[in-house]
Amino acid sequence: MTITAQFLEQYKSLEAVLRSILSPDMTVLRYEDQSSDPEKLRMCRLVRNFLQHTPDAAGFIVPTEEMRRFLKQETARVAAQAEKAKDLSYRPAPIKLSHTWQQAFRLFVKAGADWLPVVDDKSQLVGVLTKDALFLALSSGKDITATPVQSCYPTKGWKKTLDEYVVCDCEVILPSVPLDKVILVRVGKYSGVIDLR
Repeated sequence: MTITAQFLEQYKSLEAVLRSILSPDMTVLRYEDQSSDPEKLRMCRLVRNFLQHTPDAAGFIVPTEEMRRFLKQETARVAAQAEKAKDLSYRPAPIKLSHTWQQAFRLFVKAGADWLPVVDDKSQLVGVLTKDALFLALSSGKDITATPVQSCYPTKGWKKTLDEYVVCDCEVILPSVPLDKVILVRVGKYSGVIDLR
């Protein structure tokens, strides 16, 4: 992933945290004066706006690693104000084992995510599907309109996909969990995710 893509992802994470912790209509512009360094955040906002609204000028302005790190620190600073994990979560539609690969692809596009939770027909969390696994499946030559996602792993193999993720109850008190790759459940059922990279 390029530094520009990482920067834009981190900016998006900051926006999501601002909206979930401070107010649903909070923007980076409105938050700037409350930032630990308003000038740095203003510069990040200007660079992000340029990159977002002038895509054919990519490469003309390239964000620095320091800018990405600052956004990550600012995201963590705001996230620290959350009391419970559910306060930081969002709920992208999960992939169901019965979905076809084509349906899974559409959910990834809609969510703009690198990974999505996989659930059974009772919304019980069974695993995680990453973009890499999705693209591998899409390039396998199978009929993506008919082949179910379930075919990716044997039944017990799905549990192994959870190894890199933290699964916790949505009422857990923060900061007892890391703030990336977290899947929230309530009574075993999928409830949301936290991914603040």
